[in-house]
Amino acid sequence: MSDSRTELTRRGVVALAAAGLAGCMNSDETADEGNGTENGTDVEVDAGNESSGGIDNPADAVGDETPPALDVPALRAWLVDSELVTDGNCRFDYTRTIPDDFGSNMPSFLEVSPATVDAHLFQSFSQVFMGSFDAETVVENAAAADAFTVTGGYRGYGVVEHDGGGPPIAVGGDALVVGADYEQRIDARYGDGERLTEIDPEFRRLFEELPHENTISGQYDSPADEDVTVEEIYLWGVSGESPDAETMTWAFLFEDESALTEDVLAELENVSDGVESSEIDGRIARVVGAPPDLESVYADETTDGNESDAAE
Repeated sequence: MSDSRTELTRRGVVALAAAGLAGCMNSDETADEGNGTENGTDVEVDAGNESSGGIDNPADAVGDETPPALDVPALRAWLVDSELVTDGNCRFDYTRTIPDDFGSNMPSFLEVSPATVDAHLFQSFSQVFMGSFDAETVVENAAAADAFTVTGGYRGYGVVEHDGGGPPIAVGGDALVVGADYEQRIDARYGDGERLTEIDPEFRRLFEELPHENTISGQYDSPADEDVTVEEIYLWGVSGESPDAETMTWAFLFEDESALTEDVLAELENVSDGVESSEIDGRIARVVGAPPDLESVYADETTDGNESDAAE
């Protein structure tokens, strides 16, 4: 397991709700840490057999193939151990809460808005906008837009690329997939590609422990929080009724039950700004309470930054 970590604040859950495609069209952006939560090594991925010159009839890119009805909740269908990252923590952030201005900073031809998007997933440099789209219209409008080219299709999703670089966009009737791992994710959506919960059933157990379906984050390893330094955490997740819920539930899964002691539970309680309850159940720890106080987190980071600048 890698030593990659993520700061455990409400920021990781809230940020995805306001996230957009702006910047994702920039090839430099993909070399960053994606949603700021995934650590690992970038891997070059073959984006398929599309021609960079585009196709004669963009609407044909979508094709006739249609994904089957979902056999699992949508989040689990799209989660993968992305081929874009090696030695990463598989961090994901998901929400069904879509802000009123969602999509306002995206290319208009994508038709991304609260009317078309039901849920949003960030994972491993990629985004999935789940909802309902007129895929043929989107790809036709993309072909007519400046600096975009419809380069082909994959299993019922038309593929759009930005002429200046950046991740491709796979456009389907049920989702927009932004990222070079779109083939891997679409295969998982169809049910004949490996999903994260199939690669590691412990993620399935994590979902069983989290009571909310609206907003969920999770990853391998311990969070990078100065108040939680428990190396024995195998994976953890947090869920809430919305990104800004006043009460959230954390679940921590340990490989070894003996590593989960009362002292460790007391340290895990530091993830919350106001613990309502906590318990140990075998090798699982649960904490229910208020999310971290972002104002104090930002203040601490600002103070640390000023002190660092002054020291220089």
